[in-house]
Amino acid sequence: MEWQLTVVGLLVAAALCYVGRELWRSWQVKKSGCGGGCGCRDSKAVRPAETTTISTERLSSRLHSQRRVK
Repeated sequence: MEWQLTVVGLLVAAALCYVGRELWRSWQVKKSGCGGGCGCRDSKAVRPAETTTISTERLSSRLHSQRRVK
């Protein structure tokens, strides 16, 4: 019975270490790019997000066509 408690204690300690490590890594500031001097930081220009919208006619036609198939 005592060896089971030891195993459980080790598993709990390992889980706590893992959670602590992941929390620490999530709080660290990440540098942009790989930092390897390959120029990948310069090659990726920041572009505004393109927005595409679907017209209501097209959306409703898709909904109606799906209802007919069923």
